[in-house]
Amino acid sequence: MDKIQQYSQPLLDRLQQELPRLGFVAQAPPGNPSPIVIFAHKDAETISRKLQAARINVRVAPYWMRISPSVCNDMHDIDRQLEALS
Repeated sequence: MDKIQQYSQPLLDRLQQELPRLGFVAQAPPGNPSPIVIFAHKDAETISRKLQAARINVRVAPYWMRISPSVCNDMHDIDRQLEALS
């Protein structure tokens, strides 16, 4: 479990750092060890459309988006998501 946490933490940290710049509001403090990050937003339809177009699968609800990167993801996946949302 420690190795999985060590691998995924930089991915989570990058999301926590970059998504607020795109207008998303983090719902947990930076450095939170949870394998899931949640961000508040105001436009689920646009967000869903952008992510679907980029073939990125995350949970988008009416007022929040949940992202849970893990060992099957890498920084390239995070970059793709950030690009899709910008």
